[in-house]
Amino acid sequence: MGALLVYSIASRQTFENCITWLEELNCHADPGILVMLVGNKTDLESLREVPTSAATEFAQKNSLLLIETSARDNTNVNEAFYKLIQEIYKQVNSPHNPLVSEGTPTVPTGTKLESKSLKKNETINVKTDSRANNSEANNTDCNNC
Repeated sequence: MGALLVYSIASRQTFENCITWLEELNCHADPGILVMLVGNKTDLESLREVPTSAATEFAQKNSLLLIETSARDNTNVNEAFYKLIQEIYKQVNSPHNPLVSEGTPTVPTGTKLESKSLKKNETINVKTDSRANNSEANNTDCNNC
């Protein structure tokens, strides 16, 4: 499972909102979720309010992936998704993943990956995690939310 936390590099407030969004994810998402912090609107560099160094520090402190993008000029947009999918794929297939030993990976059946490091349009056939609908797996009793 993965999530993208997107903020505008031209808006400090959207970056600060990532703290709350990350808390919400930690309360309600699977504990093993991979999160990518995405600084969008790099085409507005002259209006930048969030230094890359601040985003890097936040990402490192919270074990997040990080990328900066521009949806307007399509810079790193595909790469953000590819990187997140690659990291999920690695996590699911890791010998340290308890679900692998149980034979229950969490990537949905028929997921297609397009990547430079994986075979183009590779189809991964795995079982869906049956715990996804279980209230225990969703951390519904989080005290911080």
